[in-house]
Amino acid sequence: MLYVKHNLYYKRRYDLELPNIENIWIELTFENNKHVLFGLFYRASNAVIETSKILLHWLLTLILII
Repeated sequence: MLYVKHNLYYKRRYDLELPNIENIWIELTFENNKHVLFGLFYRASNAVIETSKILLHWLLTLILII
């Protein structure tokens, strides 16, 4: 769950979300037409190490693409 202040314009970015991992991405647009991607992830303390590796790989991939 993610709350965004009512006066901010945002768009949910389903195309950036990973399946089978709890995550959500939004793109915020500010008055000066600047765009910011904001991602939120949840990793349970008992999650297997593979979950962390998948998240890290995905984030590195996004950094290289954007």
